[in-house]
Amino acid sequence: MSVRPLWLQASCKPTTLCPKGEEPSSQGSATADVTCRPCTSGVTYKVRQRVLYLTLCCGYVAAVRDGYATVPYSVFAIHELFQDTLGNTPCKKQPVCGAGTELVNAANITAAALCQPCGMGSFIDDSLKKCKSWTTCGPGEEQDPAITPSATTDRKCRACADGFFSPSGNSCKPWVKCTGNQFESASPSALNDRQCRTATPCASDEYVVSQPAGTADRVCARSPKCVLGSTFSVAAVDKDIYGNALTAAVCTPCTVCPTNKNPGQSCTLTTDTVCVECGVECVPGVEYEKSPCTKVAKRNCTACTMCSPGLEYMEKRCVGALDTECANITVGNR
Repeated sequence: MSVRPLWLQASCKPTTLCPKGEEPSSQGSATADVTCRPCTSGVTYKVRQRVLYLTLCCGYVAAVRDGYATVPYSVFAIHELFQDTLGNTPCKKQPVCGAGTELVNAANITAAALCQPCGMGSFIDDSLKKCKSWTTCGPGEEQDPAITPSATTDRKCRACADGFFSPSGNSCKPWVKCTGNQFESASPSALNDRQCRTATPCASDEYVVSQPAGTADRVCARSPKCVLGSTFSVAAVDKDIYGNALTAAVCTPCTVCPTNKNPGQSCTLTTDTVCVECGVECVPGVEYEKSPCTKVAKRNCTACTMCSPGLEYMEKRCVGALDTECANITVGNR
């Protein structure tokens, strides 16, 4: 019985193409197929290894045997490598997400990692795996102008300096200053501005005891009250720019008009008596006061009437406001 040569008993087979996620661990030969290993590391895998494979249909094969063998691989970080195509090419190195980008899909041995930039208002640094929103500054704080937030840098906040406030975490603003006619009605803080209120004005019959200052309102006091017809007070001439009297009014006695003058205007609480010139006094026995001195007219002195000699006699003398009264002479009263 004749025996055929061993190489005539074998048939050529195509070389194995490593699937996605694997790469050749050994190149095939005329007697051995390509062996594949996963694109990962640090783990020992069981891989089917065929001993008899032909890359060309013209080699000599000594034996045919199928079986399993444990194949160790070199050390790489898990999923650092990947293979997304079918074939016998080496595994590809996973892309590394650049600054300001985050990993969108989990890297695996059959697909490349996908990176995308952080959205507006977010960042990522070496301590983070995913993009994170910038820190929001709280009340009493503002963004540190020395550090600009970006895709790689978080916002840094700082407390408002003394004299500044920020109710919502935006930029700190200086406290408002109360003007000369205002006082502080609410104290400022790092969260709230100073509140100012217009000072209370003094009434017409009051004067300033103290002007507004700090948290104190203007303090006014009432001037002395004059007695109508006896005393009067003139409005204070010394006033502040807001029209408030700075000194108390002083009650002054009303002027009493002399005998040759008449009060043309009576004394009020705010004005003195106005005396009107009455003119000279009537000469007794020569003149009499026909009309008295008034607020608007002088005294009217008129010459006394002279009785007719031999016909009249003086019944009443000319005096004060009375003229001479004459009477006819009769036989019985001569």
